[in-house]
Amino acid sequence: MERPAKPPSRDGKVGEQAPADLGRALKTVYDDTLREAVPADFLDLLDKLD
Repeated sequence: MERPAKPPSRDGKVGEQAPADLGRALKTVYDDTLREAVPADFLDLLDKLD
């Protein structure tokens, strides 16, 4: 039984490039999330724990 060819990603990339692009995209989202400010309500809750 023959295996079907690996489908290209949305931008047409195949093989190792697509996972590398995904890794870079995930790192960008993670880094952006770290730069976001903590909501004041959450800070108030944390202060109540002290």
